Amino acid sequence: MYSLEDTRRIADEALLRATAAAAAAGSPLPMGGDVTGTTAAAVVIQARGGVFDFSAGGTLLWSSTSTWLMSQAPEASATKAADSTWQPQQSTHAVDQGGGNANINLQAPAGAGLEAYLNVQRGGSTLVALGALVGSPTFGAVYLGGNPPSATNWVMNSNGVGAQVQAPLAGGQLSFGAGGAIAALYNGTSGDWRFNAGVNVQVNNAAGDYGGGLGVIGIHNATTNPTTNPTNGGILYVSAGALTYRGSGGTVTPIAPA
Repeated sequence: MYSLEDTRRIADEALLRATAAAAAAGSPLPMGGDVTGTTAAAVVIQARGGVFDFSAGGTLLWSSTSTWLMSQAPEASATKAADSTWQPQQSTHAVDQGGGNANINLQAPAGAGLEAYLNVQRGGSTLVALGALVGSPTFGAVYLGGNPPSATNWVMNSNGVGAQVQAPLAGGQLSFGAGGAIAALYNGTSGDWRFNAGVNVQVNNAAGDYGGGLGVIGIHNATTNPTTNPTNGGILYVSAGALTYRGSGGTVTPIAPA
């Protein structure tokens, strides 16, 4: 006569043996409720083209001492391996369809803890880090080039009101252009702006007005001519087509007529 504990142990061992046999044979094994038990040998259950279906909501949970990895077996016959897709819930509403967001929930540090980041790596080396600006957690920041995130080496940051863009390191260059062609750059070593050959600059007008010139500066008439004196320096502007200068002493000098 078996005790209740013996009966449970025998049932658990039988279930493990059946599970291992089904997995080895590649046949489906429907289960219901919680599956528990122990065995002296390691049993590997392999999902072969199936679906883990959490019908009432569920969580994939790894132990706190493990470094977990979700990966696909390597492929040796093609120069481009298979893509992976992480797809949030899709809406099938008849009219108003809006899919779910894909969220990465990073922990907010406390005490001497460091900010966590969403890292994009190549060959194990981080090239892109997304997360909070170090020291300013209400700002989102983008770090590029593999520099460990700090309060100063960001490339872009914003608190949702203003935004800042910079070269990440002192002495670096911040370049602007299109299609791989650099039109202008800020040199962090010399502290000056530089514009490449053939680049025009337009002031006070959304459309360029250069008279067919290249490498020129176009200045439209001032929307309002200055009426007070600058404190330290001067103001250069165009009035009725004439290049004009107003100095700190109040003298207005036409430099070139219209």
